[in-house]
Amino acid sequence: MNFNPPSKSQEVEEIRDVVTCAICLELFENAHLLACSHSFCMSCLRELCSEMGSMRTRCPQCRATSVPSLLSLDQLPENEFANKLADLVREQDDNLTSGLDSEELYVGELLEPQSKPKKLTGKKVALAMLKGAAAVASLGLGGIYFGAQAVKRRRRRQEMMAQNPLESFICSNCQKAQIYCKSEVRFKCGMCEDFDLCENCAVTNSFQQLHREDHLILKLKFKQRRQLPPGCLLKYKKARDMGEEIDYSSVVHSRAYYHTADQIEWREAISCSSCEQSPIVGRRYKCGMCQDYDLCEACERHSHEIHDKTHVFIVLNHRVKVNIISEPLMKAALY
Repeated sequence: MNFNPPSKSQEVEEIRDVVTCAICLELFENAHLLACSHSFCMSCLRELCSEMGSMRTRCPQCRATSVPSLLSLDQLPENEFANKLADLVREQDDNLTSGLDSEELYVGELLEPQSKPKKLTGKKVALAMLKGAAAVASLGLGGIYFGAQAVKRRRRRQEMMAQNPLESFICSNCQKAQIYCKSEVRFKCGMCEDFDLCENCAVTNSFQQLHREDHLILKLKFKQRRQLPPGCLLKYKKARDMGEEIDYSSVVHSRAYYHTADQIEWREAISCSSCEQSPIVGRRYKCGMCQDYDLCEACERHSHEIHDKTHVFIVLNHRVKVNIISEPLMKAALY
């Protein structure tokens, strides 16, 4: 697998792991530092020490006797750096979910098609030939060939990145520019702003090998037509609830809790809404714009014929223990 530098969203998630309290499993709130160098929320430390009274207790992470008595907790130094990082992660979460009502679908403006590139005139062709001849004279045929190939790849990437997303995208794994055609498929993380996979990388690799295990991937079968809002495409907190409950040991989509608007239901199996296969085995496609609509892999191939073709599906390769059906998970229209 090719090594690629982490995106901004991946870096934020890595920071989240560092600034999460090991007691409450939430982002630090007023974190304080123990003598063993581990940090915890002050409220968590107080609750931990309340049962011990005047006695010292062990650190929940390294088991060193580094937690002071309840009366001495106020003497612990505040971990200002960890608290600031936790605030930055909270701010990022707010940016991903702010400005959009959870009950409303964001419908952006239609994107304009990219104009066709201009053809080279006779003068420009002649000038290019002269430049090529000069380069051959100074570098030799081998040098000019490899140099031209490198320049060509760099320019193509720059041009594709600058183009309208209607026409192209860059795969985050192979780093190749993908040009949309009738058969082109794009796999996009619904919880990041800048993670995309081409069909080849998505088929030959498992998503958890290329990206965060708790992030949900969308399958885009058609060209994006509308301007998207800032942030992620899925309702972040609800999608995260599902992503954290993926069972990577099973590809049989059975036995799941269904979160409805007013209660939690238990279902023995998740069925295909088209062929009624129950349970779905293998890749499952959950409609991101319907409350409760799923397709098996065979039926998804012609989803545009049996379902609304403007709807986008979430790709679930493994069983998910929790399913959100109280409302659609998509918060923006693409078509």
